[in-house]
Amino acid sequence: MEVRTQPEVILNRLKDERIVPPDCELGRQMSGTTEGCVYIVNRGDHPVYILKMDAPEYVRMVSDFLRTYEGPLIPALHFTDPACDYFVYAYLSGTVHDERGRKADWLKTLSEMLLNRYERVSSIKGWGWLDEPRGSWTELLQLSVAQARQTIGDLLPAEDHEMVMRLPAAIYRSRDPEAYLLHGDCGVHNFVFESSRLQGVIDPIPMIGPPHYDFLFAFCSSPDDLTMETLLEGASSLDSSALHQTDRRTRIEEVLVLLYCRIGTCLKHHSLDLPDYIRAWAYWRKLRNEEPI
Repeated sequence: MEVRTQPEVILNRLKDERIVPPDCELGRQMSGTTEGCVYIVNRGDHPVYILKMDAPEYVRMVSDFLRTYEGPLIPALHFTDPACDYFVYAYLSGTVHDERGRKADWLKTLSEMLLNRYERVSSIKGWGWLDEPRGSWTELLQLSVAQARQTIGDLLPAEDHEMVMRLPAAIYRSRDPEAYLLHGDCGVHNFVFESSRLQGVIDPIPMIGPPHYDFLFAFCSSPDDLTMETLLEGASSLDSSALHQTDRRTRIEEVLVLLYCRIGTCLKHHSLDLPDYIRAWAYWRKLRNEEPI
């Protein structure tokens, strides 16, 4: 059984080594979307840092992601433990998930301040999450769909399951998209908002894929405004290099793949959102049926 160093011991070490100011104090433990332990670090009454302890491979991946995309929306990395047992990054004020404002507005902010800054990387080591790479982007999507199907079960008709399972291969036609380093869990549960404006994106699970994946993941991550109009308005700020250049029918199919996977997640963690997602599914299914082949 893994035994982690106590956060008080870590903070004292950081103060002794003058990595954080000597008047810093350990605040409350926070809940997070990953398996690590997360604590606020305060100076007086003000939170200034986040101390996060996690598995060394995760700490290493996330530290690299924070360094790569330092700037708007991404909290500044302050320190990474040489053994990668923990890291410290800047605290972002605001609330996670709530007070979001219009989806199209925060999608445009996300695109302008983060997705358009994504950097090309090699896919030679595989696609998807860095700790579980797959041989192709299509394989990664097919695996995600298969996992969602186990959760969704009879909630959707068999023809819908079969249709979604065929879509990844149909969309990419055995050709992988351009590879970028992505956030990998780019949804409202990891977005910090303040005064209805997107202020930060936290808790990455870095992966290799195309930028439009993170955009569509964000679009599907909340059940409000899941319409074509919102999608197109939000995507209007994406650079052409970040947007998968495709026809309307294929764009609808890409949404269906991500929406299907989101329904699977919803059943596990956010069941109150399910009626809205089922209505959205019917809406996008109808759009596909109306599109010429």
